[in-house]
Amino acid sequence: QRPLWSPDGKQVCFARHEGSKILLWLRDASTGMTRRVTKRELPEYDASWSPDGKWIAFASKRHGGWDIFVAPSDGGAAQQITWHAGAEFPGGWSPDGKQLVFAGRRDSPNYALYTVDLKTFATGRLCEDYAAMNYPSFAPDGKTVVYGRYGFPWTRPRYTGSAAAQIWTVNVADGRRKPLTSDDRQHL
Repeated sequence: QRPLWSPDGKQVCFARHEGSKILLWLRDASTGMTRRVTKRELPEYDASWSPDGKWIAFASKRHGGWDIFVAPSDGGAAQQITWHAGAEFPGGWSPDGKQLVFAGRRDSPNYALYTVDLKTFATGRLCEDYAAMNYPSFAPDGKTVVYGRYGFPWTRPRYTGSAAAQIWTVNVADGRRKPLTSDDRQHL
């Protein structure tokens, strides 16, 4: 889990191993006070701040598989926002804070990028691909999403070859995709 600054720069969200669990914590940058984001004793990680800093999305295994939840950053109960057998991890929030983008596999052997509406919990598919899709994030104008296609984890940053991670974008309105990188090097 990468540590993440809150949008106002006053807190840092991070994951900490506690025995066999990975739990999310917040640390106040000025006072050094640390508190847990949630109270569950389950693996929870891959946090993402809402643009207004009021919510933190994260993945949890509360009901067996990896689903996405959101919790108020000032404390309170987390709410589940995805329900699917596949593993789903939060990506970035839309600039208006109304949607969250994530990668997953649903009802197909292919990977896809999805959005979930945080008011209705309705999901929509942006695009689908046979190659793994990772770490999606909205552009500041909300019109495109950038993501990683293919690739190995950060532990193999110098890998070169046909399976190297490439950076792609997808147009939110029409699903058209295009590569930003197209060589045999890892773009993480």
